[in-house]
Amino acid sequence: MTVTKCECTLAGHCKRHNVSKTKHLIKLCQERPEFFHAWENGTGPGQQWSQSDKDARSNIDATRVMINSELAEAGRKCWDALFSGVFTLADLEAWELTIPKFGCDCNSFYKEWKATNPVCFDGFGDVDFEWKYRLKQAVNEKLGHKQATSNEARDERMTVERVSAYWHSIGKLPPLQSYLRAVEWHYQSITPTKPRCVLVLAPDDWTKSQLEITRKGFQQYAAKCDADYIELTHDAFPSWPMANKLIQIPNVTTHYEQTVYFDCDIVVKPSMPNLFEQVPTHHYAAQNELPTILKLKCEGHYFQHFPNLLAVDKVPNGGVLVLPRNAAAYTVPNESMAEDWCVDQFVLAKQLPAVNTVWLDDRYNWGWIRKDWQEGLDDAFAIHLNGAVPEDRMKWLRELADRYFSDSATAQP
Repeated sequence: MTVTKCECTLAGHCKRHNVSKTKHLIKLCQERPEFFHAWENGTGPGQQWSQSDKDARSNIDATRVMINSELAEAGRKCWDALFSGVFTLADLEAWELTIPKFGCDCNSFYKEWKATNPVCFDGFGDVDFEWKYRLKQAVNEKLGHKQATSNEARDERMTVERVSAYWHSIGKLPPLQSYLRAVEWHYQSITPTKPRCVLVLAPDDWTKSQLEITRKGFQQYAAKCDADYIELTHDAFPSWPMANKLIQIPNVTTHYEQTVYFDCDIVVKPSMPNLFEQVPTHHYAAQNELPTILKLKCEGHYFQHFPNLLAVDKVPNGGVLVLPRNAAAYTVPNESMAEDWCVDQFVLAKQLPAVNTVWLDDRYNWGWIRKDWQEGLDDAFAIHLNGAVPEDRMKWLRELADRYFSDSATAQP
């Protein structure tokens, strides 16, 4: 796709701009007007040599500099990919094909290092972070770069672009406040018109596609309950979507006496009772998922979050919640958090006040993960596609929306 007046076709010396361009730079010249105009004005990448000292530097010199620049960029992308996308052995084998093979000995160095440092795996079967870290340290030593401790390496790379990778491979996140300072995000503007709110979060394309199907149920429920309806569609933390729940939802609750929150993959049926009337002000409400967890025999996963799980009789699911003003129990704790996609509900479970919590029965959050899921659809008030793979999730959302949002269905009391 060419959107500029770029005349380049092959990598090499560009006669128009009198500079050597790699394939990557040609792509920038073709598709990025700001780069094209910079070269047109003599200030583009590489032109500092032809402009400031035309006679002293040859095209060979410029080409060498461009190659070094490309190599540095390739190396950066390679390291980021290792820490952000390599978990399985297949991931590692695919990553190895991206190690630079031009202008350096990276590929051969890696093969020699790996021969004496076999791949290690963590307790979850993923390529271990410490193994990746040792590889980075070996390259740092070869290049004469500063060595960092393991903790420094973790903290240094805990940026908005890299959080999603590290909550997979580190095991525990440092306190969220410790790296939120570096993230440029803002709260979505809220203008209350009523004392109560129905809230849905859909910060990325995947969640928005689900909301397109389920929105009608949320809107009808808000109208039924005489509440504001709000969709949080701003992505405050792109690299860790689940952080949006802990960051953005509490901000909304500061504006309302009560907030009913729904995950976007929930079909709210017309029969859903008014939770604002059923849950007293200043109280929390959630469905207890522990019986389902025990029936599915997946409690082992929960022990890493609740060491005393056998003494616990309630574990909230975060798909349907009633939250009071400020919702102090549903905020980011100033402590390390275990890696998990559903970290928000583990945080909630630990911070819920026992005396001010109402436990909803399963009909209010009828989960797909149940063995008897289909048998209870007609009696359920809100149907949650939690755990369904993308294809099944979209299929069922459409079918359920067609079933319960038809004119005859919405006419039911």
